[in-house]
Amino acid sequence: LCRAVPACRGFSMELDTSTCKLHGADISRADRGISSATPRCWRQDAVRGVATSDVPIAGDTSASVNSVSVPLPRQAPDDIYAFEATTDGLYTFDTCGSSLDTWLHIFETTQSGDLGQQLVSCDDCGQCGSQTVLEGVYLAAGHYLVVVDGYQSLGGQYMLTVTSHSSPLSSVAATVEATLQCGQSVSGDTTGGVHSINISSVAVSPQRTYSFSVTSSDLYTFSTCGSVLDTWLHLFHVRQGGVLSIVSSCDDCGNCGLQAVLEVHLNPGEYQIVVGSRGTV
Repeated sequence: LCRAVPACRGFSMELDTSTCKLHGADISRADRGISSATPRCWRQDAVRGVATSDVPIAGDTSASVNSVSVPLPRQAPDDIYAFEATTDGLYTFDTCGSSLDTWLHIFETTQSGDLGQQLVSCDDCGQCGSQTVLEGVYLAAGHYLVVVDGYQSLGGQYMLTVTSHSSPLSSVAATVEATLQCGQSVSGDTTGGVHSINISSVAVSPQRTYSFSVTSSDLYTFSTCGSVLDTWLHLFHVRQGGVLSIVSSCDDCGNCGLQAVLEVHLNPGEYQIVVGSRGTV
């Protein structure tokens, strides 16, 4: 696919925890089937194997069971793989080449090996149509579970490849443009902004930074759908002393093409969301 060059650098972003959008329709929190960070259904014996960086996995969920049912109450069978991030950094989870319309979920693993906090869940992310490609997911060194799911009730053949990227994170002082509230939409332009966060060699564009507070653990959505800019979102937890700890970094995630829609579970605290782009625009 050819990446469109934006004619201008405007963007818009909406932060919303009460509703989410699926194919243009608003879906209430109850309809999403999310009451906590814990999935409705989880079978620990459903872990099929271990995913290793740069080693493709071929599988078929047709004969599998519905072990994990998030973020929507679907009945699609799924396969689960254990994955160890050996270093802090960016990782890509790629199902391009699958015949299945894939939906990927990534969870932390608890000390007992159970599903922990959901870090990201995405359908049709990336540049491979209905085959999800989660690109630029930041993971701290540790153990995770990768769930290969299908859309609605679909099962079928899939390919999964995990790739690690060497990308040292660095930052410079950034001006916080505004403090966001849940349900608030803001519009802006990265032109003239500062490249404050260096998280990838292919994302060196000017950026704009916003702050927000989380008062309750929940699933939060950051949507730049409607932007002209090909957006890349970086989400940080602001720790004691103002130290930034990256939570997630996502390019082309969600169902809005080149405009990132990031969905992530957050605990109470202070956060910053950085709006940037791929390349230098």
